[in-house]
Amino acid sequence: MDEKKWIEALKDVKHILDGAGVKYWLEWGTLLGAVREGRIIPWDTDIDLGAMCSEADKLIRKIPELEQKGFKVDITDFRFIMFRKPVAISIALYRIRGNKAWLLHCKKQPKFNSIMRYFSMLTDRILYKNLSSKSKMPLRERIAFALIPGFADYAIRKFVFKVSEWLGEEYCAQVVPKSYFENLDSISFYGMTFNIPSHVHEYLSLWYGKNWMEPDPNWTYEYGTIDPSFDIGRREDLSIFNCLEEGNKNHKNL
Repeated sequence: MDEKKWIEALKDVKHILDGAGVKYWLEWGTLLGAVREGRIIPWDTDIDLGAMCSEADKLIRKIPELEQKGFKVDITDFRFIMFRKPVAISIALYRIRGNKAWLLHCKKQPKFNSIMRYFSMLTDRILYKNLSSKSKMPLRERIAFALIPGFADYAIRKFVFKVSEWLGEEYCAQVVPKSYFENLDSISFYGMTFNIPSHVHEYLSLWYGKNWMEPDPNWTYEYGTIDPSFDIGRREDLSIFNCLEEGNKNHKNL
């Protein structure tokens, strides 16, 4: 890990997000490193941030500025990802239902995984293909998206998700109380101040178990966040745009 370049990328992203008024916080491995070690964990693979899906419109408006800073932006239904070699900075976009905040989690890969993973990747991004610079998009993705007429986006998305389901792919929800994100605390990290979830030790225990202060090479997502009984609805409907529309409706009803 080139720590200097990672921190430079994080500073650039922080400056842009703060300027846009995005409410975000350190998440997962980055949060764990900040609290436990005061630094990025050396073997981590990316920088993790979290935000509510309702912040997605602010993030989308900042894509041109992020690209000017050299970031390639990738959007999925639950992620806003900024990549500038050698680091990826990923914002997990939580949705709210009642007193819960949740994310989509793939618990079982489909048969023919290498093939379906590519088609699922395209399908997961098909609704967002016009939001980032085509010049930063891999050639095979540009070709695939060019062959898909706009009116067929949703139908193709629904079809590929259904085929993946037929081939054994299974999804469930990762769920945490939304109260952790309502009154955020803060932490100093590389000379910068970042938001973190409230009751952060308790929060980290949900993700990493009660022994989170000790590095665990066998850690999995099976602690207190997986909820197989949580109804995620139809996967094809879980777009950022639907989330924003739902958030606006809820706001109007308050």
